[in-house]
Amino acid sequence: NAALNGYAEAMQKRLDENESKGGWEQLSEIELVRRINTNLNSLIKPQEGTTFDELEKQAADAGNYCMMLFDNLKRFRDKGAILPDGPGTDNVGPGN
Repeated sequence: NAALNGYAEAMQKRLDENESKGGWEQLSEIELVRRINTNLNSLIKPQEGTTFDELEKQAADAGNYCMMLFDNLKRFRDKGAILPDGPGTDNVGPGN
């Protein structure tokens, strides 16, 4: 699918551009969700003067943060982590 391939390429480009920031393994799922929301909100209500290129970058960033969340949750599950009991708990992870 051309749309999926194009989106994956844009996501990879953004990861490459931000490689110096380090990995995402240390980010909590709450922080990743915040970053997802920030990028989605920027897409919903772009600031005046925002270009299509900037919106495409934000869409790719939102996708990357979703991928990072997915990766962290999968890693936690594979290590035998348990889910938090409910609202107000911040992290999923080993021993939580």
